[in-house]
Amino acid sequence: MMLTQPVAKSLGVSSRLDAKQNIYAGAKFQAKMKKMVEHVDEPDRSWLALAAYNVGRGHFRDAQALARKLNKNPDRWYDMKEVLPLLSQKNITRIYAMVMHEAMNRYVMSRVFVVMMLYCIGILVKY
Repeated sequence: MMLTQPVAKSLGVSSRLDAKQNIYAGAKFQAKMKKMVEHVDEPDRSWLALAAYNVGRGHFRDAQALARKLNKNPDRWYDMKEVLPLLSQKNITRIYAMVMHEAMNRYVMSRVFVVMMLYCIGILVKY
């Protein structure tokens, strides 16, 4: 499979059209994907690593988060093979975006709370 330009660049590929460079970089990238799920037992580890290679690390992580939301195991291929196709559905993408928005709001609110507390106890000086 041909690597995306950012992945190829990160792996030192000077020409994505050079088959030898692409094969070696692809194997290196596959090893990285396998290491990403090294806590998972075989054969799930290999299947999940291949999925991560195919859809990209970010989309794979999105699918794992969605699996958790759907009460599925993000470390089992049996569950993830059902979840991964859902990322292409607009309503699922919108639901995932809302979940991420909610998480971000919680993060921002917790940061605001910490800053207010630090200010109240005198550690943070108002400027």
